[in-house]
Amino acid sequence: MTASLSILFPWRPATTRRQRIFDWVRARYEGIAPDAEVIVADSGHVPFSRAASKNKALAEASGDVVLFADADCVPHEDWVGEMVEECSTRKVWAVPKRCTLLLRGVSDRWLRQEPGTPLAQMPPVKRERDVDWTGISSVGGAVMVSRAGAFMARGYDERFAGWGWEDAAFALALTTVWGAHVKRSDLFHLWHEKDKTWDSPLIKQGRHLMDFYEAAAGRRRTMSELLWEDGHGGPTGLV
Repeated sequence: MTASLSILFPWRPATTRRQRIFDWVRARYEGIAPDAEVIVADSGHVPFSRAASKNKALAEASGDVVLFADADCVPHEDWVGEMVEECSTRKVWAVPKRCTLLLRGVSDRWLRQEPGTPLAQMPPVKRERDVDWTGISSVGGAVMVSRAGAFMARGYDERFAGWGWEDAAFALALTTVWGAHVKRSDLFHLWHEKDKTWDSPLIKQGRHLMDFYEAAAGRRRTMSELLWEDGHGGPTGLV
């Protein structure tokens, strides 16, 4: 039996461009996985909390497998189906291996294509002209795990305010209390205006909390204690 999938978007309307990107990304996912449950969530926090919004979506999800999807990123179309199979049959979690930040010009060309266009038929990406950054260290953008695994890791830590570090902390929690990660394929980030800086007070506050996650990595009991501290805010019920 094929496992069911819930695609979870943390989202709050922002600029016209961000809305255009989100509409295109959502339509693309709906074409890739037409039977998937799609949940768009906003926790209502000020500033917008990606962690709490993801947890809100997780609490509403009914799929066997959940995909935490950023509103500005698209994976390869084959990755979704392949990783649903992996995450529903093994205690693993999945994230694309390589993330590429596209510059504005090629992002605009992609957005003019039908959302269902296979990546191989998209306007080509030339590294020297179209790419801001590419790397294999990303642990966000598109994160897939069984719903049971997401609950075991208690979702995202809501003490990470606004944007920043919550994906890295969730990755360490999953690897410690659930299982290894599977990294395959590509993820592409579509260009939009920057809405945060790494020297903001909230980012620095998150970096301090991240130190505790790094110290707990690989130590199941220590990590579990961290996940159940007051203020975490993740799901507390059973799957």
